Amino acid sequence: MRRCLPACCAPRLRATRLLGPAVPAHVLQRTLTRAPRARLGLASLATAGKHPRRIRVVFAVGFWALVTAGAAATSSCYGHNCDGSGVDYGENPGEGRMLNANTWESNPIDGEWLDFSRQRAYFFDLKLLGNRPPAVIVPYISAEKNPLATGDNFTIGSGNLTELSNAQAGYLTVHNGTCADYFLRVVVIAADNGSDLDAGDTDANANGANDTNDAGSD
Repeated sequence: MRRCLPACCAPRLRATRLLGPAVPAHVLQRTLTRAPRARLGLASLATAGKHPRRIRVVFAVGFWALVTAGAAATSSCYGHNCDGSGVDYGENPGEGRMLNANTWESNPIDGEWLDFSRQRAYFFDLKLLGNRPPAVIVPYISAEKNPLATGDNFTIGSGNLTELSNAQAGYLTVHNGTCADYFLRVVVIAADNGSDLDAGDTDANANGANDTNDAGSD
């Protein structure tokens, strides 16, 4: 006579026939519980959770190394971004002009100004002033190439923006001692026939230079 087994035993019987002896339920349950955890790396995370300070230290050291390497690379690239250059100006026709007998300008105030990029030095030839040293030097700078045409402002440069040197009869050096780019216009006033200029005379000549230039542009 064929004996019928309860329905709960049927799966275990089939597993026994296919896979061999049945695995005890508590062993099977433990295996199924641990396997996904091991495959997903949860066991490692659980172990790491017991040492949070060690993880933070390792992360901080790695982050600091990354930042240091980036800073070193940036500084090495930046080293050539502020290289200077020198330009001789005033020897060729069209490079500078006389506004009156005592006043020379590098370029018209209402025209295009000289490229005064970072660390650039201009070596001005002031032979048009004759054998007279500069008495007044006014370096103007602007962020625009033609500030009057575009309605932008300009100012008188000072400090390392316009470093003046080699001011003697026939010569002048103006250097941009910064890593910023500007445009330059220089006005030089020499003494009248070797006579001394007082403060009132130099101011009048400087204003007259601009007035003469404005009148000429009109």
